[in-house]
Amino acid sequence: MRRIQKLIDAQECAVKKVLSFSLILIASLVLILGVRFWMAAIQAYKADLFLEHWSEQGTPPGPQAWQAARQAAESAISWYPVVNGVHQARLARVHEWRYFDRPFNDPDAQESRRHALKYYRLATESRPLWPYYWGQLALMKLHLLEADDEFETAYQQAYNSAPWQALHLFELSQMGWEFWDLLSGTQKTQVLQVTKQALEADPRNQRRIRKLLEDTERLSLFCLYYTTQVADADRLCS
Repeated sequence: MRRIQKLIDAQECAVKKVLSFSLILIASLVLILGVRFWMAAIQAYKADLFLEHWSEQGTPPGPQAWQAARQAAESAISWYPVVNGVHQARLARVHEWRYFDRPFNDPDAQESRRHALKYYRLATESRPLWPYYWGQLALMKLHLLEADDEFETAYQQAYNSAPWQALHLFELSQMGWEFWDLLSGTQKTQVLQVTKQALEADPRNQRRIRKLLEDTERLSLFCLYYTTQVADADRLCS
């Protein structure tokens, strides 16, 4: 009996050691993950401060500020324990801002815009249902003067994932009309449909869209299409 009891005690002791080790391991993993999440959040906050400042000023960043923002955005990605579309899109925005005021065919801006395109792609892969990322991917393709199949897919995905978000639809419409001459026939049809949907999504879009069409000298062209689609086109086209 004593021998059996000793065996039982030994087994219980072994189980307790395994449980203790497991708890220590789990606690260590939780601590490590917590530190990584915390460090990623700090670096993301730093990068966001730069982006907010540039947006408020409306001017491209200086070299030192841009490098600091890029390093912070990259660190946020490195520290975060899994792939995260928000962090990828943040780094894309940093690259996008570097030469945002340069002409679309400026050779100095191409590398940074290519990097922005790369990280918007990663953002859409991580969060395929977020319309903003698809819209920005489409916009970067146009900034690179590449109205190809990838642009067409991104533009359509941006629309499909948010068909009733009025501001988002206006931005897609704006993108299409400003780059109208670059687009194929199929892509122009997409822009016509998106503009029509933007008007249906929110009547307040009407004034903005009319101004956009007037500024791009496309009001008559759109009205030729719009009058065949709705009965009250005169609200916009009169």
